[in-house]
Amino acid sequence: MVEPGYFRTRAFSNIKHVPDRLETYAQFNAGVKSFEQSVIGNEPGDAAKAVEYMIDLVKGTGVAAGKTVPLRLPLGTDGLERIRTKCQEMLKICDEWEEVAKGTDIKK
Repeated sequence: MVEPGYFRTRAFSNIKHVPDRLETYAQFNAGVKSFEQSVIGNEPGDAAKAVEYMIDLVKGTGVAAGKTVPLRLPLGTDGLERIRTKCQEMLKICDEWEEVAKGTDIKK
């Protein structure tokens, strides 16, 4: 399973927005549109390379030759960074809450 970042495809350009009907969501909708404007056309990933790598992963050739393919593999610089950040956050939680986590074990 690949964990992709953003790749240059036409996927984002096909997004259709409905008119804002509820003022409550105006700030959210503006944020989404701003995000889309900053991403569309600026995606760092090359979709053709990603597909090539995915084929290699399935076949065990090219970039995957001689390697054990993991269950999850990030593709793209931004995808890699998001996963690294999430892992660091989870390690921090494990460190801070270790005693609570262990506290549920059956005492021997």
